[in-house]
Amino acid sequence: EDCLIKKDGTFFPVEMVGNPVVDHNGVSGAVLSFRDISDKIEADKQINLLKNFDKLTSLPNRKLLNEQIEEKLEEIKTQGQSAALISFDIDRFANINETIGHNSGNVLLVSLSERVKEIIRDDDLFGRLDGDEFVLLIDGLTSSKVLEWVERLFDVISQPFEFFDFEYRISVSAGVCMLPNDADNAGEAIQNSHI
Repeated sequence: EDCLIKKDGTFFPVEMVGNPVVDHNGVSGAVLSFRDISDKIEADKQINLLKNFDKLTSLPNRKLLNEQIEEKLEEIKTQGQSAALISFDIDRFANINETIGHNSGNVLLVSLSERVKEIIRDDDLFGRLDGDEFVLLIDGLTSSKVLEWVERLFDVISQPFEFFDFEYRISVSAGVCMLPNDADNAGEAIQNSHI
């Protein structure tokens, strides 16, 4: 994409269209027209966000997670490494929603996701599959270290959540699938981690 500069010195993206100027001698020049496409680029970004990220938590959604897990699976197979796919969901979340309301349940989901983000590394994957279901892919984790990591996750989540002047304690259930040994693709990995 091309850019032009405004009087104030800022750049903005443009789409350029050129049309030839034809006279009796043939093409004697061209007329160039430019159209500001800032709004289109912003709309494309929003569409990408809606397609790939969870609206509530801003985490990767199921679609993007599947793509990322497939890529990571190929990478660890090629490099002879391992990883753990950990899926977890909040115990009795439907009861929580009924008791404290859906808005408070949403605040709890966002708070939980923020808390988990604090304990993972930049190259680990974390996303929301649906409702109260989350997935973590911890790179370089071996089967001997996975229980230690799951206990760390449980410790972080077991700390009370405080919002709207109340304190909430939750527990989660988790499952693990070791990669690449326990699954050949992302769908299988997620399914096996639920088992």
